[in-house]
Amino acid sequence: EASELSVQWTIFRPGHILGPGFWLGCYPENSRQPDLLRRIRSGEPMRLVGGGEFLGYYGANTSRISVLTHIRRFLFGKDSAVVGNIVPISVRNLTIDEKGMVYTVTEAGDDSALRRLNVAGKNTMTPDWQGDLNTSVAVNSYGSIFTANANGTIMEYTAEGDMLFLFGANDVLSEQRTGMFKSVEGLVVDDDYTIFVLDANLNSIQVLRPTEFADLVHRAFTLFQEGKYAESKAPWSEVLRMNSLFTYASTGLGEALYREGNYEEAMEAFRNGGYRQGYSDAWWEQRSNILHSNMSTVIYVAAAVWVLYALVFPLHKIIPFIIVYIHFNDSPHRCQAGIFNNGAS
Repeated sequence: EASELSVQWTIFRPGHILGPGFWLGCYPENSRQPDLLRRIRSGEPMRLVGGGEFLGYYGANTSRISVLTHIRRFLFGKDSAVVGNIVPISVRNLTIDEKGMVYTVTEAGDDSALRRLNVAGKNTMTPDWQGDLNTSVAVNSYGSIFTANANGTIMEYTAEGDMLFLFGANDVLSEQRTGMFKSVEGLVVDDDYTIFVLDANLNSIQVLRPTEFADLVHRAFTLFQEGKYAESKAPWSEVLRMNSLFTYASTGLGEALYREGNYEEAMEAFRNGGYRQGYSDAWWEQRSNILHSNMSTVIYVAAAVWVLYALVFPLHKIIPFIIVYIHFNDSPHRCQAGIFNNGAS
């Protein structure tokens, strides 16, 4: 009598291990197949990633040593029990984008709060973070990064790490209102920028859809990323019409104008957006254009100055030797200037 095959496996929520857009999967190499669960239950042989062997650690956080710990190590030695173990803060959550970049979040207030790791495990993103205590992270196919922290705040960043939006609140009074959270444990974002938020304390999943304003920002951002700079100007301008204080739209409009060669208007947009580097680049390009367009005039003026100098300089040598005669009324005398004759008159 054949005994029933017992197969154990570990299933992860999509967006936490394999990234958004992946099927519900686990460690098997073919985890994106829709019939994965059926194959596992039927006991079909499956090859694990890396042959099922442990390949090593990857992208660990850096250990932080306080001043007090330094003093204890100096007084009692590094291996003393008084010093204790020095270990980095553990990664709270991670995801992988379509390019294979690994994003990790940590409940910390330093540069480990959100990292983007390349294949070598090196962080490639160092923005000026607005929040900390991150608990979840998600990335969509456009490279937009979403994080959530322990305070119930959700943040959206561009692929370069610039913050676009911050929303959500902590449900302190357990009101269970839309947009308020107790403990966000998971995020999933699709290509329509619809956000699925898993709250562990409330045992709920909230679905958040972008507003008209957010849709305009995302549309302009997507067009710009696709190289359609001229087409991105209209939505950027509309965003500024709706909210003139949204500085990222001014920066995006300036980038579009800069790539079109309209440096003068780009300077104005960069100034409104407070983007100094962009303003400096546009200023140099505008200066270069002015010099090129007026180069012939500059050459003619320089040639005229040179000719005038060549003519005037010899006269400067001759003038001291010119005798100027001043005739006085009804007088035979004359005043000789330039070279004076000291002889008797």
